[in-house]
Amino acid sequence: QQQTNNAQTKIQPVTSLLEQAKSKYHLPITSQITLSVSSTSSTTSKKQLTSAIALDPSGARLLVGNSAGILSLYDFGGMNSNHTNFKSVQVDSEEGAGHHPIIDAVYSNTGDRVLVCTTSCQPKVLDRDGREIIQFIKGDMYVTDQSKTTGHTSTTTSVSWHPLERDIVLTSSIDGSARLWNVAKGKTQFQKLCCTSVYRAKDSKGRRTNVTCVTFHPSGRQFALGTSCGSIQIWNATKVGLRPDSVIYDAHGSTARGSSRAIHYLVYNVDGTKLASRSYCVSEDDDNIDDENHEGAVVKVWDAKRLAKSSKPLVTCLGLPSLYERSNCAFSPNGKILIAGTSIKPPRKGSTSSSCGKIKFYEVPSTTGRMSSALSGNSTDNSSNVAKPIFEMDVAPSASIVQLRWHPRLNQIFVGASDGVNRILYDQELSTKGALLSTSKIARPKDDLSILLASRAPQGSAGITGPILTPHALPMFREDGTSSSTSTKKRQREKDRSDPIKSKRPEPPARGIKQGGQSGAGLNFTQFVVDGTIKNKNIAGRDPREELFKYSEGKSYVSKAYEGDEEVVLAEKTAEEEEDEMKSRNK
Repeated sequence: QQQTNNAQTKIQPVTSLLEQAKSKYHLPITSQITLSVSSTSSTTSKKQLTSAIALDPSGARLLVGNSAGILSLYDFGGMNSNHTNFKSVQVDSEEGAGHHPIIDAVYSNTGDRVLVCTTSCQPKVLDRDGREIIQFIKGDMYVTDQSKTTGHTSTTTSVSWHPLERDIVLTSSIDGSARLWNVAKGKTQFQKLCCTSVYRAKDSKGRRTNVTCVTFHPSGRQFALGTSCGSIQIWNATKVGLRPDSVIYDAHGSTARGSSRAIHYLVYNVDGTKLASRSYCVSEDDDNIDDENHEGAVVKVWDAKRLAKSSKPLVTCLGLPSLYERSNCAFSPNGKILIAGTSIKPPRKGSTSSSCGKIKFYEVPSTTGRMSSALSGNSTDNSSNVAKPIFEMDVAPSASIVQLRWHPRLNQIFVGASDGVNRILYDQELSTKGALLSTSKIARPKDDLSILLASRAPQGSAGITGPILTPHALPMFREDGTSSSTSTKKRQREKDRSDPIKSKRPEPPARGIKQGGQSGAGLNFTQFVVDGTIKNKNIAGRDPREELFKYSEGKSYVSKAYEGDEEVVLAEKTAEEEEDEMKSRNK
């Protein structure tokens, strides 16, 4: 009884804090579920780091990508309380080289396609069920000018789908370029998609720099990209230029060694007025990640309309250490709240960590003026616009928070951790659909017989696939329509049988003189070209001499000296006769 009383006293403060956060800030965090992976997936892929989380605009589908290169697809409409994925897809793998870890994934603005990038230089477009539609082409790695090649030449780092155009996508790579692609009308080479526009990023000294992240503005007219030199650049998406429209250098300061801190994630709010940026702690900062004022443990929010070299952030969110490049942040549906996860130091081998990955909530100001009253009480330094979290909660025990998504329609928070466990935070009153659909469906209990049959069922190619044929079934149960009561089906079948296209009738062999149809198997290329140039090849029953004389009418094959019947006199006497005549005269 004492243990149960102590447990109740521990739970009550936590639930009361969640209720207070819900009532004060309207945060959907009172309930949570844990997503599971189907038993068909490999055991090694279940504990891999979650590197990508994406949802379609309607909130009906969810995909989770991990460092094992596997995409797990979830359908909230067909999912029960077990919260199991309906399909797992190995996105990119090479024989002898293993798999490529997934870096980023995003749904199209219509939700019918998915763009996935891995550590390779060739992103892929998949359909809604994970089947490949097209793969992007690989550029020429020996070309130094990235604008002269048709694809990325090095590892891709981020992808983004145009918010309004259903076929325009954007990718970035460490080769120093960001590329626009047209999935439907783009040029292809060897069944690979070629890019349409190339944007080359440069640092403050004009040197090429790696592009680490990219995102479209909600209007679609421009996009923002982050670089390894620590700059945030805004480019015009409607035309290709040599320079960005606006840029901020050293946005997150420098490391202990003096190098600029790279930008690894950028995100706009719903209306595009704010831009949040995040970097991560590099190796030399591991001892200082617990310092809340450390430059590598912050997220900065910028005024997207007034970005310039001298711009200062609207607010700097403290206390967000990150050890992973894929760590991100997210805005609330109304853009007033920013959430971000924290990282913990990985425990040594053979030991466990008592720390817990947290999600922290920050209130973002609407203008560059003073913060709201919720931030004024010992949580904000008005002189430097530094904000502390308004609420924080423990989510992932002994793991770091890597991926976060806050869906605007569902009003639910999707969390991916470094241990491969994925969670959904929601509220019964504030959230709609999504996790609420699956939690209301009770999973069907399995009896011992079904478990035994499933364990002994054939797997792979030995399993039963396709329709089951029953040729000796009763007439009323036949599906081929051979029963006496289905005379209409029989007539339709006979009609389809006479159709050469539906019945797939082979072409009959040529008889007599061939006038058309497919060329014979023994026909060489020269004969094929000649047959195509001759218009009328039917010469049966005709005199070959008359046919040949048709080509000589009105034409002459001799010189003009021999034309006609007129006799042309060239000389009256020969040279010998003229010589004899001259001698006789001299005598």
